[in-house]
Amino acid sequence: MERPALKPLPPHRYEMGEWKKARVNIDYHVEVDRNLYSAPYQLVHQEVDVRLTSRMVEILHKGHRVASHARQLGRGRCSTNPEHRPASHAKHLEWTPSRIVNWAEGTGAATGSLVSRILESKPHPEQGYRTCLGVLRLGNR
Repeated sequence: MERPALKPLPPHRYEMGEWKKARVNIDYHVEVDRNLYSAPYQLVHQEVDVRLTSRMVEILHKGHRVASHARQLGRGRCSTNPEHRPASHAKHLEWTPSRIVNWAEGTGAATGSLVSRILESKPHPEQGYRTCLGVLRLGNR
Protein backbone atom coordinates (compact mmCIF):
# COMPACT_ATOMS: atom_id res chain seq x y z
CA MET A 1 0.00 0.00 0.00
CA GLU A 2 2.83 2.47 0.84
CA ARG A 3 5.24 1.17 -1.78
CA PRO A 4 4.30 3.84 -4.42
CA ALA A 5 5.12 6.63 -1.93
CA LEU A 6 8.61 5.31 -1.12
CA LYS A 7 11.64 7.11 -2.58
CA PRO A 8 15.10 5.65 -3.22
CA LEU A 9 17.73 5.90 -0.51
CA PRO A 10 20.30 8.71 -0.80
CA PRO A 11 23.52 7.72 -2.61
CA HIS A 12 25.66 8.31 0.54
CA ARG A 13 25.06 7.05 4.04
CA TYR A 14 24.13 9.62 6.65
CA GLU A 15 27.11 10.36 8.84
CA MET A 16 26.62 11.47 12.42
CA GLY A 17 28.32 14.74 13.23
CA GLU A 18 29.57 16.38 16.39
CA TRP A 19 29.14 20.15 16.75
CA LYS A 20 31.55 22.52 18.45
CA LYS A 21 32.06 26.26 18.72
CA ALA A 22 35.43 27.79 17.86
CA ARG A 23 36.95 31.21 17.32
CA VAL A 24 39.05 32.04 14.26
CA ASN A 25 42.49 33.05 15.51
CA ILE A 26 44.81 35.71 14.03
CA ASP A 27 46.45 32.98 11.95
CA TYR A 28 43.00 32.41 10.31
CA HIS A 29 42.77 28.88 11.72
CA VAL A 30 40.44 27.25 14.23
CA GLU A 31 41.68 24.62 16.65
CA VAL A 32 39.63 21.44 16.82
CA ASP A 33 40.82 18.33 18.66
CA ARG A 34 44.41 19.65 18.78
CA ASN A 35 44.56 20.19 15.01
CA LEU A 36 44.28 23.42 13.01
CA TYR A 37 41.91 24.06 10.10
CA SER A 38 41.89 27.25 8.04
CA ALA A 39 38.93 29.56 7.61
CA PRO A 40 38.63 32.69 5.44
CA TYR A 41 40.79 35.45 6.92
CA GLN A 42 37.81 37.81 6.97
CA LEU A 43 36.47 35.80 9.92
CA VAL A 44 39.46 36.47 12.24
CA HIS A 45 38.25 36.89 15.87
CA GLN A 46 34.74 35.69 15.01
CA GLU A 47 33.00 32.68 16.48
CA VAL A 48 32.10 29.87 14.08
CA ASP A 49 30.34 26.52 14.31
CA VAL A 50 32.36 23.42 13.48
CA ARG A 51 30.81 20.14 12.39
CA LEU A 52 33.02 17.08 12.81
CA THR A 53 32.46 13.73 11.20
CA SER A 54 34.84 10.80 11.01
CA ARG A 55 36.17 12.07 7.66
CA MET A 56 35.37 15.80 7.40
CA VAL A 57 35.58 19.07 9.31
CA GLU A 58 33.13 21.74 8.17
CA ILE A 59 33.33 25.35 9.35
CA LEU A 60 30.08 27.32 9.30
CA HIS A 61 29.49 31.01 9.91
CA LYS A 62 25.93 32.18 10.49
CA GLY A 63 24.59 28.93 9.07
CA HIS A 64 26.63 29.03 5.84
CA ARG A 65 29.52 26.67 5.18
CA VAL A 66 32.67 28.71 4.66
CA ALA A 67 35.26 25.89 4.68
CA SER A 68 35.59 22.14 4.67
CA HIS A 69 38.66 20.02 5.23
CA ALA A 70 39.53 16.34 5.41
CA ARG A 71 39.78 15.50 9.08
CA GLN A 72 43.37 15.24 10.29
CA LEU A 73 44.32 12.21 12.35
CA GLY A 74 46.65 12.63 15.30
CA ARG A 75 47.61 15.89 16.97
CA GLY A 76 49.38 19.03 15.89
CA ARG A 77 48.44 18.74 12.23
CA CYS A 78 47.40 21.67 10.10
CA SER A 79 45.10 21.84 7.09
CA THR A 80 45.32 25.13 5.20
CA ASN A 81 43.43 26.14 2.09
CA PRO A 82 45.61 28.71 0.22
CA GLU A 83 42.47 30.66 -0.73
CA HIS A 84 41.92 31.44 2.97
CA ARG A 85 45.21 33.33 3.23
CA PRO A 86 45.00 37.12 3.01
CA ALA A 87 46.65 38.59 -0.08
CA SER A 88 47.18 42.05 1.38
CA HIS A 89 44.99 42.74 4.36
CA ALA A 90 45.88 45.73 6.54
CA LYS A 91 45.31 43.97 9.87
CA HIS A 92 47.60 41.14 8.88
CA LEU A 93 50.35 43.40 7.61
CA GLU A 94 51.02 44.52 11.19
CA TRP A 95 51.55 40.89 12.24
CA THR A 96 54.79 40.21 10.41
CA PRO A 97 57.28 37.51 11.35
CA SER A 98 59.96 40.14 11.93
CA ARG A 99 57.71 42.01 14.37
CA ILE A 100 57.10 38.85 16.40
CA VAL A 101 60.83 38.02 16.41
CA ASN A 102 61.57 41.57 17.62
CA TRP A 103 59.07 41.16 20.48
CA ALA A 104 60.72 37.87 21.41
CA GLU A 105 64.21 39.40 21.34
CA GLY A 106 62.94 41.93 23.88
CA THR A 107 62.64 39.00 26.28
CA GLY A 108 66.06 37.58 25.38
CA ALA A 109 68.28 36.39 22.55
CA ALA A 110 67.38 32.72 23.12
CA THR A 111 63.66 33.54 22.94
CA GLY A 112 64.21 35.43 19.70
CA SER A 113 66.09 32.46 18.26
CA LEU A 114 63.34 30.03 19.32
CA VAL A 115 60.59 32.16 17.78
CA SER A 116 62.59 32.56 14.58
CA ARG A 117 63.01 28.77 14.32
CA ILE A 118 59.31 28.20 14.91
CA LEU A 119 58.36 30.58 12.11
CA GLU A 120 60.92 29.04 9.72
CA SER A 121 59.68 25.52 10.40
CA LYS A 122 56.19 26.23 9.07
CA PRO A 123 55.20 26.24 5.39
CA HIS A 124 53.48 29.60 6.02
CA PRO A 125 54.84 31.79 8.85
CA GLU A 126 51.29 32.65 9.95
CA GLN A 127 50.88 29.05 11.09
CA GLY A 128 53.52 29.64 13.75
CA TYR A 129 52.01 32.85 15.15
CA ARG A 130 49.87 31.04 17.70
CA THR A 131 52.83 29.07 19.06
CA CYS A 132 55.07 32.14 19.14
CA LEU A 133 52.50 34.21 21.00
CA GLY A 134 52.20 31.38 23.52
CA VAL A 135 55.97 31.48 24.08
CA LEU A 136 55.82 35.26 24.55
CA ARG A 137 52.96 34.87 27.07
CA LEU A 138 55.18 32.55 29.12
CA GLY A 139 57.55 35.48 29.56
CA ASN A 140 54.78 37.48 31.24
CA ARG A 141 54.46 34.86 33.99
